[in-house]
Amino acid sequence: MPSKSVFLALIIAVSPILTQSISAAQQPESVCDLPFVASRFEKGSGIEVLVGNLAPENFQVHAGDTTLKVKSISIDSTPKRVALILDARSRVDGEEWGLETELAISLVGHGRKEDQFALFVANAAPPGLDFQTPDATVDLLQRLKKSRPSGIGKDDMTEVLLTAAKKLDPPKFGDTLFLFGRAEHSGNSAEFEELRTLLLKNRVRFFGESFTNPLKGNVPPGWNPNTPLPATYRRPELDQLSSETGYPMSYHQLELFRQFKDQLKLMKNYLGLLYEEVAEPYRLSVEPPVNSGPATLEINLIGPAAEGIREYSMHYQHTLFPCAAQP
Repeated sequence: MPSKSVFLALIIAVSPILTQSISAAQQPESVCDLPFVASRFEKGSGIEVLVGNLAPENFQVHAGDTTLKVKSISIDSTPKRVALILDARSRVDGEEWGLETELAISLVGHGRKEDQFALFVANAAPPGLDFQTPDATVDLLQRLKKSRPSGIGKDDMTEVLLTAAKKLDPPKFGDTLFLFGRAEHSGNSAEFEELRTLLLKNRVRFFGESFTNPLKGNVPPGWNPNTPLPATYRRPELDQLSSETGYPMSYHQLELFRQFKDQLKLMKNYLGLLYEEVAEPYRLSVEPPVNSGPATLEINLIGPAAEGIREYSMHYQHTLFPCAAQP
């Protein structure tokens, strides 16, 4: 009969093997989860519709000079968090404020009951920093529409965006920053770079809907709009940042809302389509890049399932920081 010392020796010898096996079983395969959206024009409806039949073999993914293997892809319909920002800075008049709140109400109205919203207002005391249901957020927005909050003398959009971005930290997959307001920002460059880095590291999507003309005052008098933009033109930094996360800022002229009664209805329909992209993006899981620094991310689609999808109809982050799977 084996002695106790033999059993003890066996336990000591086998223990490292068991520990390694258990550890390997507990460690999930290392992946980097990327939000990705693609749409194509549908002739029957006359609108862009989301593409839902893409597979791993349809993707070519590059981080800098490195090709990243696609591990899996699926449509992610889990609950989403949205940090919603309204612009109440001194240059925003009553008409613009009314449009911001009206359209924010429409956007949140498309939220699913399990989605969560946190509301922030530039140049005003925060109406509430906690995440709320879509219904509770709509109620709050309706009150803000009727009674615009008093300004607090802070025309710094960067500060409120950074506060909103920190609300989404630590991140969850599909987190979104959504701004109704102007693309101009004030704030020091270090604060803006902190905002940029936080959004890109956490893979937060940044949407922006503005009701100003970005060309006004930024192009020479008499410039012909049918010609290329002059070399002196510089896109607003917030527009550049939203583009880097995959969504160039959209600009809508107030005059159109005044002249055409259906413009508001069209805009609300557009926001409904946009919220589908917020709520159900692809979760594109790729092998993480081995480099330690940020790299330019490029995604190309191939194969029959990719037909009709143009480059401007693909939305994904264009700068990739070291990353991993997200809950």
